[in-house]
Amino acid sequence: GKIIFYPMFAPNRRKEHLLDFEGPLKQNGYYVKLTKDLSEAENNKQYLEGTGALVLDRAHRIAYCALSERADRSMLDEYCRTENYTPVVFHAFQTVHGERRPIYHTNVVLAVGEDFAILCPQAIDDPAELKTLLKSLKDTGKEIIEINENQLESFAANCLQVRNKYGNRFIVLSNQALSSLTLYQTAQLEKHGKIIHQDLHVIETCGGGSVRHMMAEVFLPKEKILS
Repeated sequence: GKIIFYPMFAPNRRKEHLLDFEGPLKQNGYYVKLTKDLSEAENNKQYLEGTGALVLDRAHRIAYCALSERADRSMLDEYCRTENYTPVVFHAFQTVHGERRPIYHTNVVLAVGEDFAILCPQAIDDPAELKTLLKSLKDTGKEIIEINENQLESFAANCLQVRNKYGNRFIVLSNQALSSLTLYQTAQLEKHGKIIHQDLHVIETCGGGSVRHMMAEVFLPKEKILS
């Protein structure tokens, strides 16, 4: 029953704190017990941009995080302490004009579903960090679908596994992401849900994100209706 507002790096994203999230959620029958606001950290230039910075394995209470200017280590540690998560921390990079530059969000390099993970090992330059990350994924029973850096740039890891009201599993990703995958990788992914894909050219070109940046799960419980 908790809603968390996260500290955002981009000033225009901070305005979202002013929006009424609680009202529409309650109108749709969700139970909201409390609201936790971490946005004051923005005043100290400390950021932790929600499920962009945090790729959460909710079943095993693991928070995967690629540290960057949008993911502060002290904020991550405090979040994990209060929300009962174990952090798995690494640094991720991509090559831009011949230089290795930090990747801004964890969900660009890593996706975690119920029984699978999509990961770009080429993005993690530190062998020890990569070893720790792979061990955590394997120890929690994930089938690891490895992608290369070109596929990362096509947002192949920026996807989301969801369920419909009947419990059927789906993998949501963009046309560009899907077309970048090999037939073998696609077959690996289809074992974990039917693929839903859409053209997101404008968002991916101008917005700097893809499906995972556009979608968020709602894990709030439903209100009990008294008869």
